[in-house]
This record gives sequence, C-alpha cells and structure tokens, in this order.
Amino acid sequence: MQAIILAGGEGKGIRPLSSSVPKPMLPVMNKPLLCHTIELLKKHGICDILITLYYKSEDIRAYFGDGKNFGVNIKYLIENEPLGTAGSIKSAESLICDTFFVISGDVITNIDLSRALSFHRQNRADATIVLTASENPTEYSAVVTAEDNRIMHMCENPDWDEVCTDMISTGIYIIEPKILSLIPPFCPYDLSKDLLVQMLNSGLSVYGFKSDGYWCDIGSAQAYRKCHRDIFERKINLDIDENTLKSGILIGKNCKISTSAEILPYCVLGDECTVGDNVSLKDCIIWPGSKIDNNTRLHDSIIATQNPVFNKQKIISDRLNGNKITGQMHKDITPDFSAKLCAAFASALDKNYAVVLNFPDIPEYMSLKFAMLSGLIAAGSRVYNLCGINDRGAAKFAVRHLHAGGAVNISVQKDIILIELLGSAGAPISKSILKEVSDTLKSEENCYVLPEKTQMPVNVNDISDYYLKDVVAYTSYRRLNFSVGICTDSDALCETFKKLGSLLGIKFLFTNKSSLLSDMIKNNNLDFAITIEQDGSCALTDDSLNEPDKDTYWALVALICGSAVKGTAIYVPTDISEAADSIAKALGCSIVRIKENKIEAHLLAQNAPASRLEYALCCDPVRAVVRICEFLYLNDCALSEVLSVIPKIYKICRSIDCPDSKKGEAMRKLFESGQSAQFEADGGISLRTKDGRVLVIPDISAQKIRIVSENKNAQFAIEAAEEFCCKIERLMK
Repeated sequence: MQAIILAGGEGKGIRPLSSSVPKPMLPVMNKPLLCHTIELLKKHGICDILITLYYKSEDIRAYFGDGKNFGVNIKYLIENEPLGTAGSIKSAESLICDTFFVISGDVITNIDLSRALSFHRQNRADATIVLTASENPTEYSAVVTAEDNRIMHMCENPDWDEVCTDMISTGIYIIEPKILSLIPPFCPYDLSKDLLVQMLNSGLSVYGFKSDGYWCDIGSAQAYRKCHRDIFERKINLDIDENTLKSGILIGKNCKISTSAEILPYCVLGDECTVGDNVSLKDCIIWPGSKIDNNTRLHDSIIATQNPVFNKQKIISDRLNGNKITGQMHKDITPDFSAKLCAAFASALDKNYAVVLNFPDIPEYMSLKFAMLSGLIAAGSRVYNLCGINDRGAAKFAVRHLHAGGAVNISVQKDIILIELLGSAGAPISKSILKEVSDTLKSEENCYVLPEKTQMPVNVNDISDYYLKDVVAYTSYRRLNFSVGICTDSDALCETFKKLGSLLGIKFLFTNKSSLLSDMIKNNNLDFAITIEQDGSCALTDDSLNEPDKDTYWALVALICGSAVKGTAIYVPTDISEAADSIAKALGCSIVRIKENKIEAHLLAQNAPASRLEYALCCDPVRAVVRICEFLYLNDCALSEVLSVIPKIYKICRSIDCPDSKKGEAMRKLFESGQSAQFEADGGISLRTKDGRVLVIPDISAQKIRIVSENKNAQFAIEAAEEFCCKIERLMK
C-alpha cells in the first residue's frame, strides 16, 4: 500500500511560525508534525511513502532521508513551482501501481485508515474522502453526502450563509490510480476544487467515509496550541509517557531550568531550553534552544524564535468585512494600517497586472493616500493613481479600461472612510485572494520587493469622462427628458450625475437627507428618486412615493432584462422571493439563484447584452438610473405603473438562536429529514411547501439561523415559517 503526503505548502496561515521551518516540521510534543503522520501510516501497514515538497524542501529531506531510520521507505517529489494538491500528485503517476492514500502533512489525527480503506473497497469507489464533523466548517471543504454516503455537494471554505453541513474533508483521500489521468500535467490543479468536482460532474463514484477519530488541522497558532492541549487531555493517543500526561508538562533533553521558575500545565519545552529565575510559564510551547530571561511571565504563548507569538486579542486582518473595511481616519484607519493593507493586497494579486487606486484628492486625507500608494509600490505593483475626485462606478470602470488586475477604492463621507478591495473587472475580490490578504496581515511579514523592482505610479486624469462616454455608448436615446431625484452624501457622485444629465437630457435634483426626498418628488413632479449609500447600495422611490423593497426591485430587474433579451437567464440573490421567477417565466426567461456578492463577477464574466443590462441595474447606480429611464421611455409609463404589475408574494422572515458551533449540524440534520429538500447553488436549503417555498440559511454575521417563508397566501407563509422554526429547534436538541 502506498501513500502520498502533501508537504509542499508555505503555511502562510501559521506564519511567523512557518517562516523559520516548513509547516510539516513544526514540533508537536517535541517531534516534527510530519513524524506523527508517518507513524500513523506505519501503524496501518503503509510503509511505501511519497512526499511532495516545495517550500524549504531541503529541511524535510535532511531530517527524514530515505525513511529507513523511521521504518519506512520514502521518496520525494520536488516541485519547482506550486502545482496545487492534485497537480503535485500527478508527478507520482509513474510510481503509483495500486489504490493509494493521499494525506495532508499538516494534520494530527488518529483516524482509522484501515477502516477507511475497507469502506472504499466495499463501495468500489473511484475516490473516497475521509470526513469528520467540525464546529467551524467555514475553514475547510464542507461535504454533503447522500444516504448511501455518495458525495452530493462540496463547498470550499463556505461563508456561514453557505454552510449546509458540519461534515468536512480531512485532507485524507483514497484514490484509484486511473484517476491520475484526469489531472492535467505541469499546471496548478487542486484536489478538492478541481479534481473532485470534475469527477462528480463526470459521474464517477466519489464517496465520503465519516470518521469519529481525532483530527486537528494545524492551520493557525491557536490550533497549534489547542492540539497540544488535546494531547495532554488524552483526546488523542500519541504514545506519550503517562507521567507526562498527568503532569501536563513535557520537558525536552538537556534543559536548564532555574529552581525558582514556575512551570504550570500545559507546557512543552523543547531540547536545550534555558529558563531563568522567577519565570512563570503556563499554556506555553517553547521551541528547542530558546532562552527565557529572568522575571518573565508568559501565558498562552509560543516561543518559536527570539520573540513570543501571543494569542493576540485584535489583529488587523480582523477588520476585513468581506472585501470592505470601514472606520474613522487616524482612529481605525491609520497610515500604518493603510500601507500594510495595500502591500498585502498587491502581493496577493498577479504581478503582471497593475492596481488602480481611487482615493479622492482631499487635502486632509492625503496622508492616507500617500501611505496606500507607498504600500502598493513597495509590494511591486504598477499603480494607476486616479487624480481628482472620482465616484465608485468610475473606479470600477477604470479597472477594465486600464486592464488592471484590481483596485483599492476609497470613498469618504464626513469622517467615515470605506476601503473596498476590488479584483479584475472591478468586482469584489475572490475568496482565495481575500484569504491570502488576511493570511499576510496575520503573519505581519514584510511583503515588499527589492527597490529596483518598484515602479513609479501613473497618474490618470479624467477617468470620469471616459466612464460617462461608456455609459452613454450603451444608451440608445440621447434626450430622455426625465426628472430624477438623487439622495447621496458623495460629491463625486453628484458631479457625475450633473455631467450625465447634460449628455442625456435628464434633470437631476440633489439632496443628502432622505427625509427631504418625498417633498422633493412631490414639489418638483419627479419621475422617481434613488438613494445611494456609501457602499453603492441603493433604494428607489417612485412617483407615487412608494419605496419598493429588495424583492420588488429584483422583480423589476427581471422585468426589464426579460423584456429586452428574450430567453435569457437572470441572476438573483438566493433569498429573493419568487416574484422574480413569475415575471421571468412569463417572459420566457429563467432565474438563477446565487449569492448576492457573486452576481457582479458572474455578469462581468459573461459580457453579453443581457448580462451588461443586468450589471447596469444591479451593480452601478449611475447606469441603473439611465436604464430605468430608458425602460420607462420605451413603454411610455410611470415607474409606479410598472411596479403595480409585479405579482404579490407574501414573505415572512424568522430567525432562531443557534451558536456557530451548531449551525452546520442543524443544517445537515434538516437536509437529512426533508424529502423535498434541495441545496441552493450558493447556500441555504430550499424546501417546497403548498404554493410556496421555505429557505433555511445560517445568518452570516449573527448566531442565528434564518427562515424565509414565501407564499401567495399570507397565512400559509406564516404557518410554514413557524413550522420550520419549531422543526429546527427540535433538531438542535
């Protein structure tokens, strides 16, 4: 039996611990992490081992050699550049002769590999994923299985509102050798994101083996400490001396410890450590050769080099809310923080592309702008600096117009600064880039390039004019003769609308107080008004002073897009009511439900007439105003008349308290108990009811599960919502 250990990763999530040694060599109970993995394989009779290496490969090879000293046979597969988890095992194709294991080199586990192999063979699987239950599936690949344990659905690093199960991949796989032919050679390819998805789409048999063994991914300093605590508490047996486990203290060889030092559980000291007078250590991991000076007090710490790695209460990566950060200048958003954030962002992007910086040229904020410029330049980016004051839509357009790889967009309203990190085409950055930015900030490592690799920024003037030309280029009618109210705090946005009005014959009136909007519409006989928030979100008010809710607006989007392009697919957020479905169906179109924060990227990627129209209506308030005016012009009607034809769907929203640690389990049990249950593409479980549906979805930011019930009958909607609240509460007991 053969096994491939994946040990080539850089371990960015656990830096700075992995800066001096590769992650698989982190000491766990004074033994390299990889040692424990090899011992587990050996215990189950797997002694023919291949290890894939990339980062600091020489350290691992020097320690383990050919494996004879450890009772196994080891061969190494060295990558010249990262090839991903599947790409790295492709190079072993000529060495694999039978069913083989793949196991991550950065976990501690006692999972019964022999039972997993028997399960794989009994089911005649092409591949088996070893699963375990996790209280936090957002950190891993969440996996849903059918009754016969076939894999049905996988979601890599789901957000909480995408969590449908508590079962996750352990990074342990059993694979048939024929599967290696599916992996493209010499290019990055991921086991979970690419290979297994390809297998599922191809109808190959992929099963999930649910293990009840101990499993811990050493992905952070916190997990690293927790693993040691679990070992002392006997949650996993690693053949540790019983006296050591009882005392909660492990002392390495040749340590010099002062008689006045106090060492309390749970502490591990590596070989040849020196502990001075009056030292107090508790819940600490001290690496070999470390020296603890006199009168030192350390709790919940790791001494890996000369400096301790503490369990910090607040780190700058915690300020990221998706791709946005909001705060006050010099209080939450400082020049130091701004430079680090921009450097981390630039280092995560493809270096072949430039980065757009849109920061208004306001004198009192220039220290932040220069700090951001410095961070981007120091990390090696070519920066397009948008001069003047440009609105958000113009900045997103600039990414596409200048063929940049991303953008840092800043909007300032009063004393509140909003920073948005945008990816290619101006959509929010992907989850993978966001994770890389977060990991870099956590590690606090220097990600600057050599001085000779830095580039001068390029100042870009008049991007707003190019943006407006693009808006007008997609407009068929140049004298629309509408009157529209704009409620916003953004001077840049007001200036954009003024220029647009002169180009298209639209009269705009402005206010920054929503309380004045109704009077402005009545007194000036406006056709409609729009309120635009700092983050680009907006809300309509029609000519009759009605304020359509989010569901009604998306139904309006379906109406406008479906009327313009017959047979098109219209993207709507997962929790939007079926009013949009009714309209789309009547127009011969279809509805596709995905997470709201993914819609923009989907529409930009398609770049078709229907997607460009929907992008305008959903992702760019300036374009949305023009498209609504066009629709009203073509149909010779008022907005209130259009909204009146949208079917009425009663929607009831409820929520029940549920700690994050129970969300995955509750969602899994709900799916297993519901005969009509279906997974939504991007989160939530949808269940059909009489003339309606119920969507159950974990709350992304609160310790709650949301129940969204909709029906043509209000009473039926209420009854269904209450029924599912009670059902989930029973499942949680």
